[in-house]
Amino acid sequence: MICPKCGKENPENTRNCSECGTALTVPPSEWGGIEEGRVAAFVGNNQPYYVTKWKMMKGTGSKVSWNWCGFLLSTYWLMYRKLYVVAAIKFVADIILSMLGTLGTVVSLALWVCMGLFGNYLYFQHMEKCLREADLLNEGERAVYLSKKGGTTIVPVVILLVLYVGLILLIGIGVAALLGANYYY
Repeated sequence: MICPKCGKENPENTRNCSECGTALTVPPSEWGGIEEGRVAAFVGNNQPYYVTKWKMMKGTGSKVSWNWCGFLLSTYWLMYRKLYVVAAIKFVADIILSMLGTLGTVVSLALWVCMGLFGNYLYFQHMEKCLREADLLNEGERAVYLSKKGGTTIVPVVILLVLYVGLILLIGIGVAALLGANYYY
């Protein structure tokens, strides 16, 4: 991959130029029926990582590819990457599973592992769907649609974190109130 700034030849799948440190993007070409330039524009942050993972998955025909953020931060990573429906399902599942004791913990851990294994695939499916839907729009609408659906966002992550902490506090206050009413008297 040639650096657009200094012209240095870098190995394939390199994120930054070894000479000047400039972020490298995957050169536009047809890949999986979608132009890589559009993939890069949709993904935004960390696009070399995702393009590399998706190419490996396409090459092997596998839906499995490890994603550490998907594993460690699953619901928050889904929100950050704008997979809101899956994030909402995962959030509700986490709440329900937290009430089931040991069984819930085991199932929750299994879901985390699944997010690590299939997170890149879920994100690819989301990206592919959004790009195909954008193709049905006129040029002006397409840019607005892709800016809404693509890239990353931190605001929903912060909102989700505040909601989660608030929910834990409310439950804790409720439990303390129930136990405390009998404990002190």
